[in-house]
Amino acid sequence: MKTLVVYSSLTGNTKKATNWAFEAVVGEKKLLSVDEAMNVDLSPYTRIVHGFWVDKGSLDSKSRKFLKRVTGKEIIFIGTLGAYPDSDHAKKVTERSQKIAEEENHYLGTCMVQGKLSDSLLASMNKFPLNLIFRKTEERLERIKVAALHPNEEDKQKIQEFVRNLY
Repeated sequence: MKTLVVYSSLTGNTKKATNWAFEAVVGEKKLLSVDEAMNVDLSPYTRIVHGFWVDKGSLDSKSRKFLKRVTGKEIIFIGTLGAYPDSDHAKKVTERSQKIAEEENHYLGTCMVQGKLSDSLLASMNKFPLNLIFRKTEERLERIKVAALHPNEEDKQKIQEFVRNLY
């Protein structure tokens, strides 16, 4: 079985998380950025491990574009987001990833881990009038501080165990 491991990363979180997944993949494997993978022949690969970052409650646009090319493969997702990985938001993203994968492929699972928010997102959160959308609650500020510490060693272990269990 040949595995292609692909990542789309804005802040470096997903690249780091996907590299950890790559380390745990068994057998012949190749690691590429989503930009590099856009022109790769996918026919030799049985399985795709795809790292994505969450954008507006779903996979980022480059990931969605790449996955439109993928058919007849086993799909494993590694996702990073600013919210807690056991939050309702993360659960909804996981459901969306499953639906995207099952359109043309065999879905094996999604592992979500927290990651630092991008500087551009943090800046845009401060621009909304009266912070109507992104209210600066104590809970939100705490989550942003916690997210800045991820992905970490605990996340590495979680990702690698998740991948190993699928092999």
